[in-house]
Amino acid sequence: LIYRDFHGVNSNYVAFLLFVGVGLSTTAFPVLARMLRDQSTGDPKLNMLALVCAAIADVLGWILLAIALMIGTSNESVWVLLLKMGLLVLFGVILLGVVRPALGKLVRWVGAPNISQVMLALFLVFILGCAFATERLGAHALFGAFLAGMCIPRLHHWHRQLERTIHPLVSVLLLPVFFAVTGIHTEFRDLGGRNVLFWFLLLLFLAVAGKIGGTYIGARKSNLQPRASLLLGFLMNTRGLVDLVVVNLALQAGAINTQLFTILVLMALITTAMTAPALHWLGKKPEAQMKHPAVT
Repeated sequence: LIYRDFHGVNSNYVAFLLFVGVGLSTTAFPVLARMLRDQSTGDPKLNMLALVCAAIADVLGWILLAIALMIGTSNESVWVLLLKMGLLVLFGVILLGVVRPALGKLVRWVGAPNISQVMLALFLVFILGCAFATERLGAHALFGAFLAGMCIPRLHHWHRQLERTIHPLVSVLLLPVFFAVTGIHTEFRDLGGRNVLFWFLLLLFLAVAGKIGGTYIGARKSNLQPRASLLLGFLMNTRGLVDLVVVNLALQAGAINTQLFTILVLMALITTAMTAPALHWLGKKPEAQMKHPAVT
């Protein structure tokens, strides 16, 4: 129903549906993990269940997002599109099945307690190369960088050193620029019309009801207690930065217009802001006996 009024310059119906669907259903795994670290639910099993659910939802969301980008930005035939999707899958399989074990062996062979500048440069070139490959295949460079990050060995001392080296640049320069660009594209004047405001309220309701209600029903079917089920729903309703990435990619691909971009940005901010108060309110009175067959 909203396609007619809110599609972008590249009016591809399937890509539009995928972008909006991922935007409404995503869960921000990093934001959720940070919230649970700062303010836990009081139940370690419930924390773990929320993180596992968010991780699965994120993986499915990224897959659908890659498909949406390839469909929305490609003017080629169906067979060429299918070929690129197959090559993208093959690229991911090679990275995770071949390159990741090889990097692990390389790290063990080097055996140094600290990462050298040569190894750091190698990792950065590898990340940029993967980003370039996925960009050429029709997906966004973000996917290649994400796959490259999954391939880098998880050694605690190296991981901390990589974080100390790269994180300041990301948090001090790149992340503020990303939020600034998102803010520039967000026009509150786009919500002025009665029709647009109606769709904003409806999509906000659907986003909240779909995540909280859907999670609550599924959790209750798995014999979680009502309070734990509702709390899990609010945790899964956290969209945060991941949803902002999704809507920015949709706008860049021309799948949505600025009005729907503003609606989805506000929806992401409002649903994320709901999580902390709900976590504080529902976490104050944990139930005496919680059963978690889904994780036991």
